[in-house]
Amino acid sequence: MNETVRVVKATTDEGPEFEPLELLTRLEAQARQPAPAVLSDKLAWRDIRQEPGLFQARGGQLYEPHLSDLASAIGREGRLDPVEVIQIGPQAVLIEGHHRMEAYRRAGITEGIPVVYFTGTVEDAVAESGRANSRAKLPMPLRERNDYAWKLVKLGRHSIKETASAANISERQVTIMRKVAKALGAGAFDHERWLAALQSSKGIAPLTWEPDEIEARKEAQAQEYAERLSKTFYTKLTNNPEIAARALALHFGDKLGEVVRELEGYVGQRDDDEVDDF
Repeated sequence: MNETVRVVKATTDEGPEFEPLELLTRLEAQARQPAPAVLSDKLAWRDIRQEPGLFQARGGQLYEPHLSDLASAIGREGRLDPVEVIQIGPQAVLIEGHHRMEAYRRAGITEGIPVVYFTGTVEDAVAESGRANSRAKLPMPLRERNDYAWKLVKLGRHSIKETASAANISERQVTIMRKVAKALGAGAFDHERWLAALQSSKGIAPLTWEPDEIEARKEAQAQEYAERLSKTFYTKLTNNPEIAARALALHFGDKLGEVVRELEGYVGQRDDDEVDDF
């Protein structure tokens, strides 16, 4: 196992407790119990166990606009696309589909929830929950993908390549996270958010800030602001570029020219590809 991973995992055993790792260990023990001979493709809501601390790649956060869209879909169609679960011994555990589960709960639908089963290990399922959310109709923004990768780094169970694939970020970014985790030691577990961990690590020797790390910090901060805009305005700005431009002009005042010059470098870029390069 890579040295960075050993450092992080040792702090879990000897120092602060890390709830996701404890939960993963318990579920791996449960997986040794017998499973039903036949698995149903429809389950009662109460029979689908939710463990958002381990499998909710979005950090347990649900988005009301998306829930409203799902509620409308339930009203039209009665059921949504199947949620993804893993059978762990006698229990089905939700991997992906937390918004759909909440939409069913609000709609009062407690029986016949469509499911599909993930057939890998519990450890594999943790990574799958991130990949599934990247493919979802509500893709995770960069901040959430970084936070999820940071959680995987602290778990100490996945390689750089596996972590990057699960969170849909670059392997270079994961390498930076491992470096930060090693520098923070036990303090890594004090930070749920990647940006907070990155900021905390700045003054800790022998960590030095390299150009990639500076760019990662800038990108994380930019994504934080973008997330706030999205939560406040949803699609109102993106669907009304003229109004958005007027609002920005009013907001930035005499700084608008500097902002426009910065924006010129982003026009025509494929956002996802550029973001993941950090």
